[in-house]
Amino acid sequence: MSYKPSDLFLGIIDVFVVLLPGAIVIAGTVLASCIYARWLQQGPGVGTWSLLILGSYVTGHLLSVMASFLEDKSAERWPRKERIKAEQKDLEGLRTLTRAAIATVIHRQEADV
Repeated sequence: MSYKPSDLFLGIIDVFVVLLPGAIVIAGTVLASCIYARWLQQGPGVGTWSLLILGSYVTGHLLSVMASFLEDKSAERWPRKERIKAEQKDLEGLRTLTRAAIATVIHRQEADV
């Protein structure tokens, strides 16, 4: 099978979670260094753009992994047991109200018959 450019599929996750943050980091690094002055003098070629895209992809994946790790660590710090108990208490109150409402409706229907 031969490769066709139309076979390349970039989803919304690849673009906004991986490529865009990676490109922002790479562009910020390039702008903050002296490479930017040389790059402007020479003019960006195909190799430069290819390196930027590849570097953005790799850097974006690293950023995504680090953000996922930090998200997992922050989720562990929240008091889960207290939150679960509070939600269960709220649900019990809701069940009690629902049962009372259903019983009232049933008793009214029986009285009407």
